[in-house]
Amino acid sequence: MVQVYTLLQSHPHWAAVQAIYHRLSSHGYKAFLVGGCVRDALLGIEAHDLDIATDATQIGRAHV
Repeated sequence: MVQVYTLLQSHPHWAAVQAIYHRLSSHGYKAFLVGGCVRDALLGIEAHDLDIATDATQIGRAHV
């Protein structure tokens, strides 16, 4: 799993993903990496984009 984390961390948008995660988390929401970036990291391939899923509602996201 360290290899997966290292691959994701090396993505050019990793800092933005971390900022979004921490912002959502600080407001009580959950956030997860999903989709192709997870698949690619598990296969040892660099992802083209990073997708985030959250339990924040549309109204909740507007206030974050």
